[in-house]
Amino acid sequence: MNIPCHLRCLCLAVASFAALGCASASPITYSFAGTVQGDEANRGYTSFSGLFNYDSSTADAIADPSTGAYAHGAGYGMSLTLDGGPTLALNGNLNVLTTNNLGGADQLGVLAQMGGESVSLTLWDFTQAVLPSDILPGQALSLADFGWSTLSWQGGDGELQGILTSLTCVVGCDGAAPPPPPPPPPDSLPPNTVPAAIRISRARAAGRAGRGRP
Repeated sequence: MNIPCHLRCLCLAVASFAALGCASASPITYSFAGTVQGDEANRGYTSFSGLFNYDSSTADAIADPSTGAYAHGAGYGMSLTLDGGPTLALNGNLNVLTTNNLGGADQLGVLAQMGGESVSLTLWDFTQAVLPSDILPGQALSLADFGWSTLSWQGGDGELQGILTSLTCVVGCDGAAPPPPPPPPPDSLPPNTVPAAIRISRARAAGRAGRGRP
């Protein structure tokens, strides 16, 4: 996957901050992109992209087994770039919300706040299959795992809203299990595991060779 230069730089930065912040952390970084659906300030933006990161080992602040709330401090946050222009970076106050089979859906929400501005992402899975519990996901998720998504940027000029067109884990996610190794060739197997047809064929060949027959 080709990640734009500004996203690669931001990704390295947030991963480095997270690693410095907690030696036992399990930092995960996602990139996202989407299209603008509405803007109260009529600024003319049409698309957005960005990054967010979280620590999958963060403790849940809510005892309810169907809802999780995970607050993050220094080293964690979200970036937002509009139409490839300057990047808004909200660091040091990130909250991740998860719900499992609540109200007919699984939900993943990410909220970053700083200096009177906030950026939030919310994704819903109406099949209730994407989150096995309310713990922070460690597996690689994609937009295809969800049925609907929204983005909201709120600041002094008003709210901008959008929908996601991509969601990709770029750092730290558990990937798919590697494929099983190919079976070894028959000659490398112990004698009692060589298929019977091969053993019979070899025995017949040895008998013909002993009698001088081809």
